[in-house]
Amino acid sequence: MEERKLTSLDIPGIIAHSRFADENILGEELILGGVMGEDALKNTAVLKLLRYPIRLDVYMILFMAKGELDMNMNLDSYHLGENSILIYTPGNIMQFFLPGNNELAGMEFYFVMVSKEFISDFRFDVGKAFKDGISPLSSPCITLDSEGASLSNSFFQLGRTIFEHPWDGMRDALGHLFSSYLYVAMDLWEKELAKKREVQSPSDARVHKLFEDFIVLVMEYHTRERG
Repeated sequence: MEERKLTSLDIPGIIAHSRFADENILGEELILGGVMGEDALKNTAVLKLLRYPIRLDVYMILFMAKGELDMNMNLDSYHLGENSILIYTPGNIMQFFLPGNNELAGMEFYFVMVSKEFISDFRFDVGKAFKDGISPLSSPCITLDSEGASLSNSFFQLGRTIFEHPWDGMRDALGHLFSSYLYVAMDLWEKELAKKREVQSPSDARVHKLFEDFIVLVMEYHTRERG
């Protein structure tokens, strides 16, 4: 039996595939949206997109403000609980497992997807962000403390406010906002992983090797793209 290959969807492909209507869209570069309360019961576009295995050609951050759900990343299982963030990097295979209607009705999460070209335009320093063993390949989601959750919520609300009042500099504002939040998210990530390292066994050295290989690949890509 021939193996079915997953197509990698970029921003235009995601929009065409899912027919986003309620989310904020910046050309072919950025999608900013959210799922709240009863909207989750309507099987919104982003949930329809992620309920089946899919590979995306985007960077994505998702902040789970309320509720919880289980997910797979490259066939490994993870849990997104309240005040958790998920960081997705291009090329990985992701799938969400949706809970029952009662749980869906109490769910609230926000997400932003950006193209690789968009993030390159704002000179996002991957080497600086993915530092000290932080790798979405080995740990794509973490739970934040109350301060980190409040900060994450503020970033997403500010992004939605920017979309409500379009202006000529909106693209630059959103680009710098996203880059800033990604740096903040990485810092929050490092703090949470530092707590876990205190109880890690020597066998976890494999995780750090995966991180090092990941950084080499991503840095090669950014060096090539910037010429």
